[in-house]
Amino acid sequence: MPHNIDIRYRNIFRRVIMDWSIKRKIKTMLFMGIIGIILLTLFTCLTFVNSKWTNGKVNAIHQDANLAESIHTKIEKARTLEQMYLAEPKKEYVDQLNKLLKGIKKDTKSFSYQTDVVKKSTKEINGQVKVYQESLNQVVSITELIGYTENEGLHKQFFETEKKLDAMIHDTNNNELIKKYLQLKLQEKTYFDNPTAKGFNEISNDLNDFNLYATTVFSDKNQNDFSSTLIKYKSINDSINSSYQLSDSLKKQFASASSHIEKSVAKVVNSLNQQNQIINHQQTTIGLIFFIIALLLSIAMAVVLYWFGRRLSISISDSLHELTKGATEIGEGHLNYRVPITTHDELGQFAESFNKMTERMEKTIQKVFNSTNTLTQSSENLAAASEETVAQVTEVNEAIQQVAAGAQNQADHLDQSMNLLSNVTRAIDESKAFSQQILQKTKETEKTSQEGITTVSHLETSANEFLKGISSLIHEIKDVATQSENIKHILKTIKSISDNTNLLALNAAIESARAGEAGKGFAVVSKEIRKLAERSKKETNQINEDISNIITRLIHLTTRAETLNQFSEEQKDNVAMTKGSFNRITDKISSINTMMDNINRKVTHVKDANQNLVMKLEDISAISEETAASTEEVSAASENQKSAIGTVTQAATDLQVIAIDLENEVLKFTFDTLDSEKDFDSTPLVEPNNKNVDEPEKIEQFSQQ
Repeated sequence: MPHNIDIRYRNIFRRVIMDWSIKRKIKTMLFMGIIGIILLTLFTCLTFVNSKWTNGKVNAIHQDANLAESIHTKIEKARTLEQMYLAEPKKEYVDQLNKLLKGIKKDTKSFSYQTDVVKKSTKEINGQVKVYQESLNQVVSITELIGYTENEGLHKQFFETEKKLDAMIHDTNNNELIKKYLQLKLQEKTYFDNPTAKGFNEISNDLNDFNLYATTVFSDKNQNDFSSTLIKYKSINDSINSSYQLSDSLKKQFASASSHIEKSVAKVVNSLNQQNQIINHQQTTIGLIFFIIALLLSIAMAVVLYWFGRRLSISISDSLHELTKGATEIGEGHLNYRVPITTHDELGQFAESFNKMTERMEKTIQKVFNSTNTLTQSSENLAAASEETVAQVTEVNEAIQQVAAGAQNQADHLDQSMNLLSNVTRAIDESKAFSQQILQKTKETEKTSQEGITTVSHLETSANEFLKGISSLIHEIKDVATQSENIKHILKTIKSISDNTNLLALNAAIESARAGEAGKGFAVVSKEIRKLAERSKKETNQINEDISNIITRLIHLTTRAETLNQFSEEQKDNVAMTKGSFNRITDKISSINTMMDNINRKVTHVKDANQNLVMKLEDISAISEETAASTEEVSAASENQKSAIGTVTQAATDLQVIAIDLENEVLKFTFDTLDSEKDFDSTPLVEPNNKNVDEPEKIEQFSQQ
């Protein structure tokens, strides 16, 4: 039972679709194809967008991975520069280290794929870089405090104190004291080559022993100088040792910070690699899903389009077969055959129209068959009437030829008069055309002159404004020159202030040097102030030189502006003279235009009078030509009528033969007999019998006329 219901619904579906027109079926197939293409294109676009989005993420991850590798490389370079700086302190190593640390900070801010791990790791990297930077700054400060060379920092103070102490010891001429002092210097050199806590303790012990022994050697007079010098020597040694110890602890901070940075970079790289694998897996899965959907959609569209196409092909083939069979039957003369109608599409409508055409043809053939007898009788009556008409037409033709000769002579005389008037009219038209051209040229000249006056007025206004602008410019230039002189006075004051500032900074440096360790920070500030004062003095000299150049150029520019002002005055006078000349030209052109208007009106009056005369002669000529033409036409018509009547006589004979042949041809068709002609709605091929009966009477009336 369900199978039968399925078949019934399927047949109903097919019948409904087959009742569609061919145009509708083709549109449906095209619509389905377009929908399929749009869907496939949509899936392709989605695949492309997903691929592009995924590639963007992958590229971002690769860029971040490259940034992480860059950070790792920079950390390794920083470690190398750090070791080089600790082995041999140089300022250029510090500059390179600062540049690398700034690059690392910049790289941490450039990560585009921000995950929790990446954010946390970059935060740790920034923190460790900050620690590393602070430690580096402390090491640099300590190194600068100790001194890069023997002539800087604590080294300089140490060697100066040692030199003073050396002189005091050698002045005693005590060999034992000198020996102990040399041993102390040897121990000191060993410590500076490898500064350790043990070495510093040994130096401290040796210094204490050396101090105890030296107090017994020096007299009371030199005892205070020696003690103060030795105390300063020990203080400097303590400062250098403290700096070395602090530097060692900072080195450990370097190692710890760089180790943490490398671990954080490794975390970032691992996180980015995991995200890259996840994104690649997602891209592969989504691409496979889109491919399967597109494949299934393509198969479904192909099946539906194939089924529609096959059904359409079968329907068209069956309909064409029936139409071919119907055309063959009718071609053989079987007009009572009808094509069966199986569809309601365009071919079904064509079959219906074909059957109607066959039915109308069948009725027409029947009418033709009934009209052949009447046609035979009418042709016989027409032949007799045409012979009588020929004789009458000959007499009328002779009278018409005499009238035509007189009308032709009158027409020739009128043609000569018209030729003379045409020459006069042509001369008048040429005169009027020349006057119109002259008038047009004078008007154009007057318009151009007016435009010239307008242009000169604008030029005069522009020249006045230009003069005002030049005067204002000269005044402004002089004001700028005055203000530039004021700036020079101000620069002299600034230069004096910078000289005084430099002198004060020098005095402050001297006072800080006297203050010793307590004034070290103030010495750095006074040094920077002196640099700023020297730079201010240099920049002030440069500005003073630039202002002097500007003043020189302004003076030259003022001279040029005054010269330009004189030229502008001369131009103003020339513009006024040009404006007066244009006004006089415009007045002369206006008077010429007035005279040309009068001439043009006179020529127009003459032309109008001549045209009236031409019109009168043309009317007379037209009447005579029409008369001659009418007589010729009547004569020709009579000749043609005579010939036509002979042709009609021959045609009547031929028509009788054709009617017999037509009846024989109609008898070859097979058709049903009609009982009534009321259903035939087309125009008959021949007149009904009641009209043909009166045909001889009409021919006879025409012959009498």
